[in-house]
Order: sequence, then structure tokens, then C-alpha cells
Amino acid sequence: MRNTECSPLIQISFLKDLQQTFQKEVRELIDVYLIDAKRKVSALYKAVEEQNLAHFKNAARELRQRSIDVGAISFSFDCLRLEMAAQEMRLESLPYLIGILEKRFVSINEELERLKVLPLFKK
Repeated sequence: MRNTECSPLIQISFLKDLQQTFQKEVRELIDVYLIDAKRKVSALYKAVEEQNLAHFKNAARELRQRSIDVGAISFSFDCLRLEMAAQEMRLESLPYLIGILEKRFVSINEELERLKVLPLFKK
């Protein structure tokens, strides 16, 4: 049986800190993150298509920062890899790296949805 107080993908203490900082229901914070993260991934694809490196870097950075906020630390490192690839002008690798990121996000999404229904986060 899986321990409900820990997560292999999310550092729960970060979510608790986020909840305390914003004084909001953690479920709401997770929903906002998930909606925003999906938009950011779409923005990454669009920026590559439009060859807009500035928008790409901004979307990758914002996704990385928001991922840290919710405790998705390893996922934030995936976002950092995207930022570094863009910074180093390895443009041909960006679509591939976004694809990997998008696949990993599926696991983050599932884990956050699982955590949302647990009684871990009390106001």
C-alpha cells in the first residue's frame, strides 16, 4: 500500500508551504497549476513553431518556477534542460525535449490529482 504522506514526484512540504502562503485550498492551487502548466507546454510548441526564442525561454522558465512552487522538483529540472537548450541555441533538439517534458507532465498531473483528494492539506 502506498504511503499517502509522501510522493515520489511531488515534495508535499512545498505544497503545504504554498497553501500556507496563499491561504487557499490546496486543491484550488493544484488546479491552477495544472491549467497553467498545460498552457505553458502549448506555448513551448507554439514558440518553436514560430521560432520565437524569447517566448520559448519565458514559457520554460515560468513552467519551471511554477513546478517548484507545487513541489515538482524533478520536473522543474526537465524545464531547466529546455531553458539551457534554448540558451545554448540547440534549437533542433527543442521539439524532442518538449515531447519528453510533455510525457513526464502526464505523471505529474496524475500524481497531483491523486494528492488533491487526500486529507493531507488542512486549512
